[in-house]
Amino acid sequence: MLNPVANVIFATGLIFNIMAKAVNDANFAEVLNSEIPVVVDFWATWCAPCRREMPYLKALEEKFKDAQIVFLGLSTDSDKTKWEAMVKTGELTGVQLYLGPQSAFQKAYQIDGIPRFILLDKEGKIIDNNMSRPSQDATAAALEALDGIR
Repeated sequence: MLNPVANVIFATGLIFNIMAKAVNDANFAEVLNSEIPVVVDFWATWCAPCRREMPYLKALEEKFKDAQIVFLGLSTDSDKTKWEAMVKTGELTGVQLYLGPQSAFQKAYQIDGIPRFILLDKEGKIIDNNMSRPSQDATAAALEALDGIR
């Protein structure tokens, strides 16, 4: 089960507390309450491949800034202060959520390595549990193919 209160830090640096639930297929959309497709990025500050993807992810977010899609970063860092410091630099965009290591969410979605990207539809159902990385052309193509995002 997830920690009952998770800190959500948006790219602006504002901190919001949300009540988190044990995440599973049935309630993930409710947890996010977005009703639009979501690209979930599992990453950590110490992960070199994750950091290499960041410029590509920013470019992807810019390309889809007017689209009906959410980019959600889920940090698996063990040191929350390093994550908070990185979020506050403004390098990251989208919604940033701290999960910590070995979270119930990671276990539920069988995330055993990072970076890892998951694409969810507007109902929170998995479209792709191992989506291509933002640095790959297939990622933008997959997002363009989503119904109703533009």
